[in-house]
Amino acid sequence: KVGAGFEQQITSAAAKFPGMVRRGTEVFGELSAAARAVGSATEFSASQAAAALNFLATAGFQAQQSIRALPKIVDLATSAGVGLGVAADIASDALGQFNMSSKDTEVQTANLSRIMDVMSKTATTANVTIEALFESFKDAGPVATAAGASIETVSALVAALANAGIKGARAGTAIRAVFTRLQAPTGDAAKVIRRLGIETRDAAGGMLDVVDVLGSVDKALEKFGTAEKAQILKAIFGEEAIASVNVLLATGSKELGKYRGSLEDAAGSTKKLATVIRDTTEKDIDGMSS
Repeated sequence: KVGAGFEQQITSAAAKFPGMVRRGTEVFGELSAAARAVGSATEFSASQAAAALNFLATAGFQAQQSIRALPKIVDLATSAGVGLGVAADIASDALGQFNMSSKDTEVQTANLSRIMDVMSKTATTANVTIEALFESFKDAGPVATAAGASIETVSALVAALANAGIKGARAGTAIRAVFTRLQAPTGDAAKVIRRLGIETRDAAGGMLDVVDVLGSVDKALEKFGTAEKAQILKAIFGEEAIASVNVLLATGSKELGKYRGSLEDAAGSTKKLATVIRDTTEKDIDGMSS
């Protein structure tokens, strides 16, 4: 019964990859072997791994990309304490949110590793879970990417807000407002930014580094009282984002930049965290059972 269930799941997953991979083909065998390897080496079963492959197939991954991605997604699931399906969903969606999807298997694998390592390191160095971080990415990621910001930059902003109790979608909405208002200021916001002499764009018309821009805003506000600062921030960022902007300004551009630098050096964080978490009696029992 267990074998038949796995067969059904891996067959259903394989059929959803480009070209509709069928039983008996070499690629099908590789997909099956990848899922079985997860079952034999980790706390997750082969059937759960097949379900993760199904998520990747529906997200547009190619078969070889999914085979390369599966061990990394297993580590993310262990690190985040979520199911393989949820981990696959988070990883694939984050690729799209930061415009990092690629048809090239090597590039796709490298981008996936980068995203997961940044998320894992953020979750272990700030008061935020990987799931809450992903909720922030949903709102902030696409807008930040359009403004030329990296996932490390967005994660640094999310971390600063999370440490102040502003998390999930609320943090994402605030960060989206920051990028939207600074990238293309209009009306009163544009007037205030001009009056304060704050530069938000480079010579080519692209948005300057948001961390540097926030530093410029903070410096420009030094000569104003608290009430005037509140009015200026409201004019630039909108009323709902004021609390979050105040947290980012209080954190400071220097600290934000320093933390972002640590995330840019996050390679291998997911694997390291998963290895530590698996080194327990409970995980050993789960691994034996699977």
